[in-house]
Amino acid sequence: MLFSASCGGDNTGKDSTGSVENSAAKEPVVANDPGKFGKTVSDLIIANNYQGLADLIILHDEMEKAISGSTAPKEGKEFAIGRIDDEIKVMQTDTKSGLDNIRLEGIAAGIVWENCTFKEATPSIDNSRGFQMMTLKCVLTCNGQDHTITITDIVGTANGWKLSGRLYFGDPKPAKVQPQSFTPHR
Repeated sequence: MLFSASCGGDNTGKDSTGSVENSAAKEPVVANDPGKFGKTVSDLIIANNYQGLADLIILHDEMEKAISGSTAPKEGKEFAIGRIDDEIKVMQTDTKSGLDNIRLEGIAAGIVWENCTFKEATPSIDNSRGFQMMTLKCVLTCNGQDHTITITDIVGTANGWKLSGRLYFGDPKPAKVQPQSFTPHR
């Protein structure tokens, strides 16, 4: 995703020293803690409520502030800021696709969504980009079995946590590596 790439690094939940970081960033996130945010997102997934999830996607001004305060080089910031509206459209599409895939994969795993409840959320917060970025693992109990949902690239803003990444049933699927063409030297 452009937002993550333009602001540098991967989103493994580790700070630049390699340790998991859970301390407050320069500007504390208000109005949401990770557990409450995880419950909110989980409840919306259980209810199949796309509009509720869409309302949690980062807003233009919030994204611009995060990028502007990031550790990315000036040119990367300018490029990313110029693409915010396009990226938000991608986030909306990814959120809808993620919700649909979670629901379908859950049904394939035997979940009856009406019988699901939120159990817990485990955050992994990274402050190395100059703003808070979180990956959240949410556990849902459905028909006596626990199932994990992963939410990536959640941004800490002055208005609380905001979606900017993807939603997965279980763990994120590894990115497919595109084969590189190879032309032997003659």
